[in-house]
Amino acid sequence: MARKIHPEILKFLSGISLFQKLSPAVLTRIYQNIEERNIYNHDVIYYRGDISDKLFIVRHGEVMLTFGESGKSVKYLGEGEFFAENSLMTRTQHAGSAIAVMDTLLYVLDGHFFLELAQKEPILSGNLIRLMSNRFREHLEPDNKITSLPRRMICHVPLEEVQGYKEKLDAIVEIGGYSHVGKMTLVPMESFEKVSLQDAIRKLSLLRNKFPIIHLYFQQVGLKPEFDKLLLQADQIVFWEDNPERNQKKKLKLYLISDLESVILREERFVM
Repeated sequence: MARKIHPEILKFLSGISLFQKLSPAVLTRIYQNIEERNIYNHDVIYYRGDISDKLFIVRHGEVMLTFGESGKSVKYLGEGEFFAENSLMTRTQHAGSAIAVMDTLLYVLDGHFFLELAQKEPILSGNLIRLMSNRFREHLEPDNKITSLPRRMICHVPLEEVQGYKEKLDAIVEIGGYSHVGKMTLVPMESFEKVSLQDAIRKLSLLRNKFPIIHLYFQQVGLKPEFDKLLLQADQIVFWEDNPERNQKKKLKLYLISDLESVILREERFVM
């Protein structure tokens, strides 16, 4: 039985550059051939050297594409952007890897279906040729602007009252702004209270376009269970404390639970 397409999804698909000006009937056919795939933060979608037989579309979340042998050149893709079309079209190996840098929902479109549809739909094939030409031209430009500044998200967790905690965070952001390429910003975790994880990730992804480095912080001591999944989006977690050994048991109780066990691997101590 064919899946019914929700008006919101139809609007989303019509807003993707690759699918612009396609009729609702064609967009419905595309959606009926889409597989939804949840990718968790730091999971690899494909590696350099792989060949794709799928087209990937970011429904929500954020994906990092790496380029070159070193993988140091990166580009970040957010909601409504697509990737892997070059490998799909040319049957060549990927020049880099694709990694989720936040929890991400991908729309995965079967390559065989997509190429057959492009042959039948002149608008789709025209969009594809134009977009691939633009991307090829970007790669040829000497001052290539496709590369993004590396992004990081750090979460600060006070395990006890720390004198001057907020002032110290302000200083970290101010000093870091001089020593790092790109801007930093400070965002309280409590600002995402009663916000769904999807909407929180969407807001953070948009914010990262302006501020490559985001410092999330808890305003109060400890953390709330409703922020657990948002906490897992961080690349680093910094525990603020006066006495690390005194709080070790507390940290183990907070973070060595099944759905948060990966956090302890990214733990850092900030001893005051």
